[in-house]
Amino acid sequence: MLNRGYPPRYADGFEDGYHSGKRAAGNMFEDLKKDVYRFEEDREYAQGWNDGFNQSKGEQESWDRNVSRNLQEEQLYEMRRRNERSEHRELEREALRGIDTSGLGNLGR
Repeated sequence: MLNRGYPPRYADGFEDGYHSGKRAAGNMFEDLKKDVYRFEEDREYAQGWNDGFNQSKGEQESWDRNVSRNLQEEQLYEMRRRNERSEHRELEREALRGIDTSGLGNLGR
């Protein structure tokens, strides 16, 4: 952030808030970081912390929604495949109902 012209105190707050926002949204690999004294006394740090927190919390929540949606789609796809296989087996059984298949065992010999 410093190379983009943000003040060092804002960048420090943003960095701490960013990690905290991800943790607050459920990312267990992040740590809550907040210098309470600086947050109370330094407006730039506090603004950076709030901005970082809000941005990363939103990113993490969006990521989690996408992962959840992808898992649900995969489960639905697998359920449909199982249903199709089951329906095919049932159609095969129905098609062969009433037909003498006892001689079919000799075909492979």
